[in-house]
Amino acid sequence: MNVKVSIIVPVYNSEKYLPMCIDNLLNQNFDDYEIILVDDGSTDKSGEIADEYAVKSPKVKTYHKKNGGICSARNYGLTKAVGEYIAFCDNDDLMNANLLCDNYRLAKEYDADIVRFLREVSYENDGEKTYERPKESDELIIYNNKELFAHMNKIMNSSFSIWCGLYRKAFLEKHRMKFNENFKFGIEDIYFNSQCYDYCEKLVFNQHIYYEWCQRDTHSTSKKFSDNFLESNQTAMELWYDLAKKHNLFNEAPGVFEDVMTNCYLLGFYERMLMPNCPYSMKQKINFLKKLRKLKMFKNIDQDSLKAFKKLSITRYITYKLFLKNAHRLNFLIIKTYLKKMGRL
Repeated sequence: MNVKVSIIVPVYNSEKYLPMCIDNLLNQNFDDYEIILVDDGSTDKSGEIADEYAVKSPKVKTYHKKNGGICSARNYGLTKAVGEYIAFCDNDDLMNANLLCDNYRLAKEYDADIVRFLREVSYENDGEKTYERPKESDELIIYNNKELFAHMNKIMNSSFSIWCGLYRKAFLEKHRMKFNENFKFGIEDIYFNSQCYDYCEKLVFNQHIYYEWCQRDTHSTSKKFSDNFLESNQTAMELWYDLAKKHNLFNEAPGVFEDVMTNCYLLGFYERMLMPNCPYSMKQKINFLKKLRKLKMFKNIDQDSLKAFKKLSITRYITYKLFLKNAHRLNFLIIKTYLKKMGRL
Protein backbone atom coordinates (compact mmCIF):
# COMPACT_ATOMS: atom_id res chain seq x y z
CA MET A 1 0.00 0.00 0.00
CA ASN A 2 1.35 3.41 -1.00
CA VAL A 3 1.97 6.20 1.50
CA LYS A 4 2.60 9.91 1.09
CA VAL A 5 6.24 9.93 2.28
CA SER A 6 8.94 7.31 2.79
CA ILE A 7 11.82 8.22 5.13
CA ILE A 8 14.95 6.25 4.25
CA VAL A 9 17.40 5.73 7.12
CA PRO A 10 20.71 3.92 6.47
CA VAL A 11 21.75 2.16 9.69
CA TYR A 12 25.29 1.20 10.58
CA ASN A 13 26.79 0.66 14.06
CA SER A 14 24.67 3.32 15.71
CA GLU A 15 23.23 1.47 18.70
CA LYS A 16 23.91 4.46 20.96
CA TYR A 17 21.91 6.94 18.88
CA LEU A 18 19.47 4.87 16.81
CA PRO A 19 16.63 4.63 19.39
CA MET A 20 16.66 8.42 19.79
CA CYS A 21 16.55 8.85 16.01
CA ILE A 22 13.66 6.41 15.48
CA ASP A 23 11.64 7.79 18.40
CA ASN A 24 12.09 11.22 16.91
CA LEU A 25 10.90 10.06 13.47
CA LEU A 26 7.82 8.44 15.00
CA ASN A 27 6.91 11.80 16.52
CA GLN A 28 6.04 13.52 13.22
CA ASN A 29 2.86 15.62 13.09
CA PHE A 30 1.88 13.62 10.03
CA ASP A 31 0.12 10.29 9.67
CA ASP A 32 0.69 8.79 6.23
CA TYR A 33 4.37 7.87 6.13
CA GLU A 34 6.75 4.96 6.51
CA ILE A 35 10.23 4.68 8.03
CA ILE A 36 12.59 2.39 6.09
CA LEU A 37 15.54 1.24 8.20
CA VAL A 38 18.30 -0.31 6.09
CA ASP A 39 20.75 -2.18 8.30
CA ASP A 40 23.95 -2.08 6.27
CA GLY A 41 25.71 -5.04 7.92
CA SER A 42 26.02 -3.54 11.41
CA THR A 43 28.32 -5.41 13.80
CA ASP A 44 26.76 -3.97 16.98
CA LYS A 45 23.13 -4.19 18.16
CA SER A 46 21.77 -1.69 15.61
CA GLY A 47 20.12 -4.41 13.53
CA GLU A 48 18.38 -5.87 16.59
CA ILE A 49 17.16 -2.43 17.65
CA ALA A 50 15.78 -1.82 14.16
CA ASP A 51 13.94 -5.16 14.26
CA GLU A 52 12.42 -4.33 17.64
CA TYR A 53 11.00 -1.06 16.33
CA ALA A 54 9.58 -2.83 13.25
CA VAL A 55 7.65 -5.12 15.61
CA LYS A 56 6.42 -2.24 17.79
CA SER A 57 5.33 0.17 15.04
CA PRO A 58 3.56 -0.54 11.71
CA LYS A 59 5.26 2.59 10.33
CA VAL A 60 8.72 1.01 10.65
CA LYS A 61 10.07 -1.44 8.09
CA THR A 62 13.50 -2.98 8.65
CA TYR A 63 15.74 -4.56 6.03
CA HIS A 64 19.16 -6.17 6.46
CA LYS A 65 21.86 -6.26 3.83
CA LYS A 66 25.56 -6.94 3.45
CA ASN A 67 27.73 -3.91 4.22
CA GLY A 68 28.17 -1.73 1.16
CA GLY A 69 28.33 1.81 2.50
CA ILE A 70 25.80 4.58 3.00
CA CYS A 71 25.12 5.08 -0.72
CA SER A 72 24.42 1.38 -1.18
CA ALA A 73 22.04 1.45 1.80
CA ARG A 74 20.15 4.48 0.45
CA ASN A 75 19.86 2.91 -3.01
CA TYR A 76 18.47 -0.24 -1.41
CA GLY A 77 15.99 1.88 0.52
CA LEU A 78 14.84 3.52 -2.71
CA THR A 79 13.94 0.08 -4.12
CA LYS A 80 11.74 -0.62 -1.07
CA ALA A 81 10.10 2.81 -0.67
CA VAL A 82 6.45 3.14 -1.70
CA GLY A 83 5.99 6.81 -0.78
CA GLU A 84 4.88 9.47 -3.23
CA TYR A 85 7.81 11.52 -1.92
CA ILE A 86 11.12 10.44 -0.43
CA ALA A 87 12.88 11.94 2.60
CA PHE A 88 16.25 10.96 4.05
CA CYS A 89 17.54 10.89 7.61
CA ASP A 90 20.86 9.68 9.01
CA ASN A 91 20.76 7.23 11.92
CA ASP A 92 22.00 9.73 14.51
CA ASP A 93 20.19 12.89 13.41
CA LEU A 94 16.85 14.52 14.31
CA MET A 95 13.86 15.85 12.38
CA ASN A 96 11.57 18.68 13.39
CA ALA A 97 8.08 17.31 14.14
CA ASN A 98 6.57 19.42 11.33
CA LEU A 99 9.06 18.46 8.61
CA LEU A 100 6.77 16.11 6.71
CA CYS A 101 3.56 18.02 7.36
CA ASP A 102 4.81 21.40 6.17
CA ASN A 103 6.95 20.29 3.25
CA TYR A 104 4.62 17.64 1.82
CA ARG A 105 1.90 20.30 1.77
CA LEU A 106 4.18 22.57 -0.25
CA ALA A 107 5.15 19.72 -2.57
CA LYS A 108 1.51 19.07 -3.40
CA GLU A 109 0.44 22.70 -3.54
CA TYR A 110 3.13 23.59 -6.09
CA ASP A 111 3.44 20.19 -7.81
CA ALA A 112 7.17 20.21 -7.04
CA ASP A 113 9.77 17.66 -8.03
CA ILE A 114 11.84 18.74 -5.02
CA VAL A 115 11.18 20.76 -1.86
CA ARG A 116 14.25 22.15 -0.10
CA PHE A 117 14.46 23.43 3.48
CA LEU A 118 17.15 24.39 6.00
CA ARG A 119 19.09 22.49 8.63
CA GLU A 120 20.94 23.44 11.77
CA VAL A 121 24.19 21.84 12.90
CA SER A 122 24.76 20.74 16.48
CA TYR A 123 28.32 20.09 17.68
CA GLU A 124 28.62 17.74 20.63
CA ASN A 125 31.89 17.84 22.57
CA ASP A 126 32.32 16.31 26.04
CA GLY A 127 28.56 16.15 26.53
CA GLU A 128 27.95 19.81 25.63
CA LYS A 129 26.09 21.00 22.56
CA THR A 130 26.57 24.16 20.53
CA TYR A 131 24.49 25.10 17.51
CA GLU A 132 25.13 26.71 14.15
CA ARG A 133 21.89 27.94 12.61
CA PRO A 134 21.28 29.61 9.25
CA LYS A 135 19.12 32.68 8.98
CA GLU A 136 15.47 31.79 8.40
CA SER A 137 12.97 33.66 6.26
CA ASP A 138 9.23 33.49 5.64
CA GLU A 139 9.84 34.05 1.92
CA LEU A 140 8.90 30.99 -0.11
CA ILE A 141 10.80 30.76 -3.41
CA ILE A 142 9.65 28.76 -6.43
CA TYR A 143 12.28 27.97 -9.07
CA ASN A 144 11.95 26.50 -12.53
CA ASN A 145 15.01 24.78 -13.99
CA LYS A 146 16.63 27.89 -15.46
CA GLU A 147 16.00 29.97 -12.34
CA LEU A 148 17.29 27.17 -10.15
CA PHE A 149 20.72 27.14 -11.74
CA ALA A 150 20.93 30.93 -11.81
CA HIS A 151 20.42 30.85 -8.02
CA MET A 152 22.25 27.60 -7.33
CA ASN A 153 24.55 29.25 -4.78
CA LYS A 154 21.54 30.27 -2.67
CA ILE A 155 20.31 26.66 -2.65
CA MET A 156 23.66 24.88 -2.28
CA ASN A 157 25.20 27.27 0.23
CA SER A 158 22.22 27.07 2.56
CA SER A 159 21.22 23.42 2.38
CA PHE A 160 23.16 21.13 0.06
CA SER A 161 22.58 17.88 1.96
CA ILE A 162 19.96 15.30 0.96
CA TRP A 163 18.27 15.36 4.37
CA CYS A 164 17.11 18.92 3.58
CA GLY A 165 14.69 17.82 0.90
CA LEU A 166 11.62 15.93 -0.22
CA TYR A 167 12.02 14.24 -3.62
CA ARG A 168 9.15 13.08 -5.79
CA LYS A 169 9.70 9.34 -6.19
CA ALA A 170 8.36 9.32 -9.78
CA PHE A 171 10.88 12.06 -10.64
CA LEU A 172 13.78 10.01 -9.25
CA GLU A 173 12.62 6.91 -11.10
CA LYS A 174 12.04 8.72 -14.39
CA HIS A 175 15.61 10.02 -14.45
CA ARG A 176 17.12 6.90 -12.84
CA MET A 177 18.57 8.83 -9.93
CA LYS A 178 20.76 6.77 -7.64
CA PHE A 179 23.61 7.44 -5.25
CA ASN A 180 27.14 6.86 -6.51
CA GLU A 181 28.31 3.85 -4.49
CA ASN A 182 31.96 4.72 -5.08
CA PHE A 183 31.49 7.62 -2.64
CA LYS A 184 32.26 6.16 0.79
CA PHE A 185 33.14 9.14 3.03
CA GLY A 186 30.95 12.08 2.10
CA ILE A 187 30.06 14.48 -0.73
CA GLU A 188 27.61 11.89 -2.13
CA ASP A 189 24.69 14.17 -1.28
CA ILE A 190 26.04 17.11 -3.27
CA TYR A 191 26.71 14.82 -6.23
CA PHE A 192 23.21 13.31 -6.03
CA ASN A 193 21.54 16.72 -5.73
CA SER A 194 23.55 18.16 -8.62
CA GLN A 195 22.27 15.39 -10.87
CA CYS A 196 18.70 15.94 -9.64
CA TYR A 197 18.86 19.68 -10.21
CA ASP A 198 19.90 19.13 -13.81
CA TYR A 199 16.45 17.66 -14.51
CA CYS A 200 14.29 19.36 -11.87
CA GLU A 201 11.40 21.28 -13.46
CA LYS A 202 10.12 22.88 -10.26
CA LEU A 203 11.80 23.33 -6.87
CA VAL A 204 10.24 24.92 -3.79
CA PHE A 205 12.67 26.52 -1.35
CA ASN A 206 11.23 26.71 2.18
CA GLN A 207 13.61 28.88 4.22
CA HIS A 208 12.84 27.41 7.64
CA ILE A 209 14.86 24.91 9.71
CA TYR A 210 13.48 21.37 9.93
CA TYR A 211 16.52 19.12 10.44
CA GLU A 212 19.27 18.82 13.04
CA TRP A 213 22.58 17.49 11.73
CA CYS A 214 24.33 16.10 14.81
CA GLN A 215 28.12 16.29 14.67
CA ARG A 216 29.92 14.09 17.19
CA ASP A 217 33.69 13.66 17.43
CA THR A 218 33.60 9.88 17.64
CA HIS A 219 30.71 9.04 15.31
CA SER A 220 30.50 11.31 12.29
CA THR A 221 32.17 10.31 9.01
CA SER A 222 32.66 14.03 8.28
CA LYS A 223 35.16 14.06 11.16
CA LYS A 224 37.30 11.37 9.53
CA PHE A 225 39.91 11.75 6.81
CA SER A 226 39.85 9.47 3.78
CA ASP A 227 41.50 9.51 0.37
CA ASN A 228 38.12 8.41 -0.95
CA PHE A 229 36.67 11.79 0.05
CA LEU A 230 39.33 13.64 -1.95
CA GLU A 231 38.64 11.48 -5.01
CA SER A 232 34.87 11.80 -4.64
CA ASN A 233 35.05 15.54 -4.09
CA GLN A 234 37.00 15.97 -7.32
CA THR A 235 34.44 13.86 -9.21
CA ALA A 236 31.60 15.99 -7.81
CA MET A 237 33.51 19.18 -8.58
CA GLU A 238 33.98 18.16 -12.20
CA LEU A 239 30.25 17.43 -12.50
CA TRP A 240 29.50 20.92 -11.18
CA TYR A 241 31.78 22.43 -13.84
CA ASP A 242 30.01 20.46 -16.59
CA LEU A 243 26.60 21.59 -15.32
CA ALA A 244 27.73 25.21 -15.08
CA LYS A 245 28.78 25.10 -18.73
CA LYS A 246 25.60 23.30 -19.80
CA HIS A 247 23.41 25.90 -18.11
CA ASN A 248 25.61 28.82 -19.26
CA LEU A 249 26.14 30.14 -15.73
CA PHE A 250 29.17 32.23 -16.62
CA ASN A 251 26.93 34.47 -18.76
CA GLU A 252 23.52 33.93 -17.19
CA ALA A 253 24.57 34.18 -13.54
CA PRO A 254 28.13 35.54 -13.12
CA GLY A 255 29.75 34.58 -9.81
CA VAL A 256 27.47 31.63 -9.06
CA PHE A 257 29.88 29.01 -10.42
CA GLU A 258 32.76 30.31 -8.29
CA ASP A 259 30.60 30.69 -5.18
CA VAL A 260 29.37 27.09 -5.28
CA MET A 261 32.81 25.83 -6.32
CA THR A 262 34.43 27.42 -3.28
CA ASN A 263 31.83 26.68 -0.63
CA CYS A 264 30.90 23.15 -1.65
CA TYR A 265 34.17 21.78 -3.03
CA LEU A 266 37.39 23.75 -2.48
CA LEU A 267 36.73 24.36 1.21
CA GLY A 268 36.06 20.63 1.53
CA PHE A 269 39.58 19.80 0.35
CA TYR A 270 41.18 22.21 2.81
CA GLU A 271 39.00 21.17 5.75
CA ARG A 272 39.55 17.43 5.30
CA MET A 273 43.31 17.82 4.94
CA LEU A 274 43.35 19.84 8.18
CA MET A 275 41.94 16.91 10.15
CA PRO A 276 44.33 15.55 12.80
CA ASN A 277 44.22 12.07 11.28
CA CYS A 278 45.21 13.24 7.79
CA PRO A 279 48.48 11.38 7.01
CA TYR A 280 49.76 13.90 4.45
CA SER A 281 52.64 16.27 5.07
CA MET A 282 52.12 19.93 4.23
CA LYS A 283 54.22 19.45 1.09
CA GLN A 284 51.99 16.59 -0.04
CA LYS A 285 48.84 18.62 0.64
CA ILE A 286 50.14 21.56 -1.36
CA ASN A 287 51.21 19.33 -4.26
CA PHE A 288 47.72 17.81 -4.34
CA LEU A 289 46.10 21.26 -4.46
CA LYS A 290 48.51 22.44 -7.16
CA LYS A 291 47.41 19.52 -9.33
CA LEU A 292 43.80 20.55 -8.81
CA ARG A 293 44.68 24.08 -9.85
CA LYS A 294 45.80 22.73 -13.24
CA LEU A 295 42.37 21.27 -14.06
CA LYS A 296 40.66 22.74 -17.13
CA MET A 297 37.98 24.47 -15.05
CA PHE A 298 40.63 26.77 -13.56
CA LYS A 299 42.59 27.52 -16.74
CA ASN A 300 40.48 30.23 -18.37
CA ILE A 301 39.24 32.49 -15.60
CA ASP A 302 36.21 34.62 -16.48
CA GLN A 303 37.12 37.99 -14.97
CA ASP A 304 33.58 39.39 -15.08
CA SER A 305 32.29 36.34 -13.25
CA LEU A 306 35.11 36.69 -10.73
CA LYS A 307 34.16 40.32 -10.05
CA ALA A 308 30.54 39.31 -9.54
CA PHE A 309 31.67 36.58 -7.13
CA LYS A 310 33.49 39.17 -5.01
CA LYS A 311 30.19 40.98 -4.48
CA LEU A 312 28.42 37.75 -3.49
CA SER A 313 30.87 36.73 -0.76
CA ILE A 314 34.14 38.48 0.01
CA THR A 315 35.31 35.69 2.35
CA ARG A 316 34.79 32.90 -0.18
CA TYR A 317 36.23 35.17 -2.87
CA ILE A 318 39.47 35.46 -0.87
CA THR A 319 39.66 31.66 -0.48
CA TYR A 320 39.13 31.21 -4.22
CA LYS A 321 41.72 33.85 -5.19
CA LEU A 322 44.33 32.35 -2.87
CA PHE A 323 43.62 28.94 -4.38
CA LEU A 324 44.10 30.33 -7.89
CA LYS A 325 47.42 31.87 -6.82
CA ASN A 326 48.53 28.57 -5.23
CA ALA A 327 48.76 30.39 -1.88
CA HIS A 328 47.69 27.23 -0.11
CA ARG A 329 49.64 27.70 3.12
CA LEU A 330 47.82 30.96 3.73
CA ASN A 331 44.47 29.34 2.96
CA PHE A 332 45.24 26.53 5.40
CA LEU A 333 46.12 29.06 8.09
CA ILE A 334 42.94 31.12 7.59
CA ILE A 335 40.64 28.10 7.42
CA LYS A 336 42.29 26.41 10.41
CA THR A 337 41.82 29.55 12.50
CA TYR A 338 38.14 29.70 11.56
CA LEU A 339 37.52 26.00 12.28
CA LYS A 340 39.15 26.27 15.70
CA LYS A 341 37.09 29.34 16.53
CA MET A 342 33.93 27.43 15.60
CA GLY A 343 35.00 24.39 17.62
CA ARG A 344 35.11 22.21 14.51
CA LEU A 345 38.79 21.24 14.68
